[in-house]
Amino acid sequence: MQRHNFVTHVLVIEKNLEIARLIGHKISKNGLIEKTYLAKDVLSAQNLLKQKPVEVIFLSLDLSQEFLKTNKSTKNPIALLIDPDYPFALKPSLIKRCCAIVTLKASPLELGITIAAIKSQRKKSRGSKLRCPVGKVPKLTDQEIEVLHQVAQGRSNSEIAQKLKIGLPTVKTHLQRIFVKLNSRDKTHSVAQGLRWRILN
Repeated sequence: MQRHNFVTHVLVIEKNLEIARLIGHKISKNGLIEKTYLAKDVLSAQNLLKQKPVEVIFLSLDLSQEFLKTNKSTKNPIALLIDPDYPFALKPSLIKRCCAIVTLKASPLELGITIAAIKSQRKKSRGSKLRCPVGKVPKLTDQEIEVLHQVAQGRSNSEIAQKLKIGLPTVKTHLQRIFVKLNSRDKTHSVAQGLRWRILN
Protein backbone atom coordinates (compact mmCIF):
# COMPACT_ATOMS: atom_id res chain seq x y z
CA MET A 1 0.00 0.00 0.00
CA GLN A 2 1.51 3.34 -1.05
CA ARG A 3 1.26 5.93 1.66
CA HIS A 4 1.18 8.90 -0.72
CA ASN A 5 -2.31 7.87 -1.80
CA PHE A 6 -3.58 8.47 1.72
CA VAL A 7 -1.61 11.49 2.99
CA THR A 8 -3.97 14.44 3.46
CA HIS A 9 -3.55 17.90 4.91
CA VAL A 10 -6.76 19.13 6.53
CA LEU A 11 -7.76 22.61 7.73
CA VAL A 12 -10.46 23.02 10.41
CA ILE A 13 -12.02 26.52 10.50
CA GLU A 14 -13.98 27.00 13.73
CA LYS A 15 -14.04 30.08 15.99
CA ASN A 16 -14.44 27.96 19.13
CA LEU A 17 -10.90 26.63 19.57
CA GLU A 18 -12.03 23.90 21.95
CA ILE A 19 -14.38 22.51 19.31
CA ALA A 20 -11.74 22.98 16.60
CA ARG A 21 -9.19 21.03 18.64
CA LEU A 22 -11.72 18.25 19.27
CA ILE A 23 -12.49 17.94 15.55
CA GLY A 24 -8.79 18.16 14.76
CA HIS A 25 -8.05 15.41 17.29
CA LYS A 26 -10.72 13.14 15.80
CA ILE A 27 -9.39 13.75 12.30
CA SER A 28 -5.78 13.17 13.35
CA LYS A 29 -6.69 9.77 14.82
CA ASN A 30 -7.39 8.60 11.29
CA GLY A 31 -4.61 6.96 9.27
CA LEU A 32 -5.56 9.03 6.22
CA ILE A 33 -4.20 12.22 7.75
CA GLU A 34 -0.66 13.55 7.85
CA LYS A 35 -1.34 17.03 9.24
CA THR A 36 -4.32 18.92 10.66
CA TYR A 37 -4.29 22.73 10.86
CA LEU A 38 -6.65 24.84 12.99
CA ALA A 39 -7.93 28.37 12.30
CA LYS A 40 -10.31 30.30 14.56
CA ASP A 41 -11.09 33.05 12.03
CA VAL A 42 -11.15 33.65 8.28
CA LEU A 43 -7.93 35.69 8.19
CA SER A 44 -5.97 32.92 9.92
CA ALA A 45 -7.50 30.40 7.52
CA GLN A 46 -6.47 32.47 4.49
CA ASN A 47 -2.89 32.71 5.74
CA LEU A 48 -2.72 28.96 6.32
CA LEU A 49 -4.12 28.25 2.85
CA LYS A 50 -1.35 30.37 1.32
CA GLN A 51 1.38 28.61 3.26
CA LYS A 52 0.23 25.00 3.66
CA PRO A 53 -0.74 22.26 1.16
CA VAL A 54 -4.32 21.94 2.42
CA GLU A 55 -6.39 19.34 0.59
CA VAL A 56 -9.67 19.40 2.52
CA ILE A 57 -11.35 22.16 4.56
CA PHE A 58 -13.76 21.53 7.43
CA LEU A 59 -15.70 24.80 7.76
CA SER A 60 -18.03 25.74 10.62
CA LEU A 61 -21.47 27.04 9.70
CA ASP A 62 -20.85 30.20 11.76
CA LEU A 63 -17.89 31.24 9.60
CA SER A 64 -19.12 29.82 6.30
CA GLN A 65 -20.69 33.00 4.92
CA GLU A 66 -17.65 35.16 5.66
CA PHE A 67 -15.16 32.58 4.42
CA LEU A 68 -16.96 31.82 1.16
CA LYS A 69 -17.55 35.51 0.47
CA THR A 70 -13.84 36.30 0.73
CA ASN A 71 -12.69 33.06 -0.92
CA LYS A 72 -15.01 32.79 -3.91
CA SER A 73 -12.39 31.18 -6.12
CA THR A 74 -11.08 28.60 -3.66
CA LYS A 75 -10.62 25.19 -5.24
CA ASN A 76 -10.23 23.38 -1.94
CA PRO A 77 -13.08 20.93 -1.29
CA ILE A 78 -15.16 22.01 1.72
CA ALA A 79 -16.98 19.89 4.29
CA LEU A 80 -19.51 21.96 6.24
CA LEU A 81 -19.57 21.43 10.02
CA ILE A 82 -23.00 21.72 11.65
CA ASP A 83 -24.30 21.29 15.19
CA PRO A 84 -27.34 18.97 15.07
CA ASP A 85 -28.52 20.18 18.49
CA TYR A 86 -29.19 23.75 17.35
CA PRO A 87 -31.43 25.22 14.61
CA PHE A 88 -29.54 26.09 11.46
CA ALA A 89 -30.33 27.34 7.98
CA LEU A 90 -28.69 25.66 5.00
CA LYS A 91 -29.05 27.89 1.98
CA PRO A 92 -28.91 26.12 -1.39
CA SER A 93 -26.12 28.49 -2.47
CA LEU A 94 -24.08 27.37 0.54
CA ILE A 95 -24.65 23.67 -0.03
CA LYS A 96 -23.58 24.03 -3.67
CA ARG A 97 -20.16 25.19 -2.49
CA CYS A 98 -19.66 22.17 -0.24
CA CYS A 99 -18.69 18.58 -0.95
CA ALA A 100 -20.09 17.22 2.30
CA ILE A 101 -22.06 18.11 5.42
CA VAL A 102 -20.75 16.69 8.70
CA THR A 103 -22.02 17.03 12.27
CA LEU A 104 -19.74 18.14 15.09
CA LYS A 105 -20.53 14.81 16.78
CA ALA A 106 -19.09 12.76 13.92
CA SER A 107 -16.77 9.96 14.98
CA PRO A 108 -13.14 9.70 13.78
CA LEU A 109 -14.28 6.93 11.43
CA GLU A 110 -17.08 9.08 9.95
CA LEU A 111 -14.67 11.98 9.44
CA GLY A 112 -12.17 9.66 7.80
CA ILE A 113 -14.83 8.27 5.48
CA THR A 114 -15.84 11.82 4.55
CA ILE A 115 -12.26 12.77 3.69
CA ALA A 116 -11.70 9.59 1.68
CA ALA A 117 -14.97 10.14 -0.21
CA ILE A 118 -14.06 13.74 -1.03
CA LYS A 119 -10.63 12.72 -2.34
CA SER A 120 -12.14 9.90 -4.38
CA GLN A 121 -14.81 12.20 -5.80
CA ARG A 122 -12.21 14.77 -6.84
CA LYS A 123 -10.27 12.13 -8.73
CA LYS A 124 -13.37 10.95 -10.59
CA SER A 125 -14.72 14.37 -11.49
CA ARG A 126 -13.35 17.88 -11.45
CA GLY A 127 -16.76 19.28 -12.36
CA SER A 128 -19.74 19.89 -10.11
CA LYS A 129 -19.22 18.91 -6.49
CA LEU A 130 -22.84 17.83 -6.21
CA ARG A 131 -23.23 15.84 -9.40
CA CYS A 132 -26.66 14.87 -10.65
CA PRO A 133 -27.31 11.16 -9.95
CA VAL A 134 -27.98 8.70 -12.74
CA GLY A 135 -31.59 7.69 -13.42
CA LYS A 136 -35.01 9.28 -13.50
CA VAL A 137 -35.53 12.49 -11.56
CA PRO A 138 -37.76 11.82 -8.52
CA LYS A 139 -41.22 13.30 -9.09
CA LEU A 140 -42.12 15.51 -6.16
CA THR A 141 -45.46 17.31 -6.05
CA ASP A 142 -45.49 21.11 -6.12
CA GLN A 143 -46.21 21.23 -2.39
CA GLU A 144 -43.45 18.73 -1.60
CA ILE A 145 -41.02 20.92 -3.54
CA GLU A 146 -42.23 23.97 -1.62
CA VAL A 147 -41.73 22.13 1.67
CA LEU A 148 -38.23 21.14 0.56
CA HIS A 149 -37.45 24.79 -0.24
CA GLN A 150 -38.59 25.76 3.25
CA VAL A 151 -36.41 23.03 4.77
CA ALA A 152 -33.41 24.37 2.83
CA GLN A 153 -33.98 27.74 4.49
CA GLY A 154 -33.68 26.13 7.91
CA ARG A 155 -37.32 26.41 8.95
CA SER A 156 -38.80 24.05 11.52
CA ASN A 157 -41.88 21.91 10.81
CA SER A 158 -44.06 24.39 12.72
CA GLU A 159 -42.64 27.34 10.79
CA ILE A 160 -43.20 25.53 7.49
CA ALA A 161 -46.82 24.81 8.44
CA GLN A 162 -47.37 28.47 9.31
CA LYS A 163 -45.58 29.73 6.19
CA LEU A 164 -47.47 27.46 3.79
CA LYS A 165 -50.73 27.67 5.75
CA ILE A 166 -51.04 23.91 6.12
CA GLY A 167 -51.37 21.64 9.14
CA LEU A 168 -48.35 20.29 11.00
CA PRO A 169 -49.37 16.65 10.29
CA THR A 170 -49.48 17.55 6.58
CA VAL A 171 -45.92 18.90 6.75
CA LYS A 172 -44.75 15.69 8.42
CA THR A 173 -46.50 13.61 5.76
CA HIS A 174 -44.84 15.62 2.98
CA LEU A 175 -41.44 15.16 4.63
CA GLN A 176 -41.88 11.40 4.91
CA ARG A 177 -42.79 11.25 1.21
CA ILE A 178 -39.80 13.44 0.34
CA PHE A 179 -37.49 11.12 2.30
CA VAL A 180 -38.82 8.12 0.38
CA LYS A 181 -38.72 9.76 -3.06
CA LEU A 182 -35.24 11.22 -2.61
CA ASN A 183 -33.92 8.17 -0.75
CA SER A 184 -32.79 10.49 2.04
CA ARG A 185 -32.40 9.85 5.75
CA ASP A 186 -33.14 13.31 7.16
CA LYS A 187 -33.80 16.96 6.26
CA THR A 188 -30.18 17.86 5.58
CA HIS A 189 -29.72 14.85 3.31
CA SER A 190 -32.98 15.73 1.54
CA VAL A 191 -31.71 19.22 0.73
CA ALA A 192 -28.45 17.81 -0.61
CA GLN A 193 -30.39 15.29 -2.72
CA GLY A 194 -32.69 18.05 -3.94
CA LEU A 195 -29.67 19.98 -5.18
CA ARG A 196 -28.10 16.92 -6.78
CA TRP A 197 -31.29 16.21 -8.71
CA ARG A 198 -31.59 19.92 -9.62
CA ILE A 199 -34.97 20.05 -7.87
CA LEU A 200 -33.73 22.99 -5.80
CA ASN A 201 -32.26 25.91 -7.72
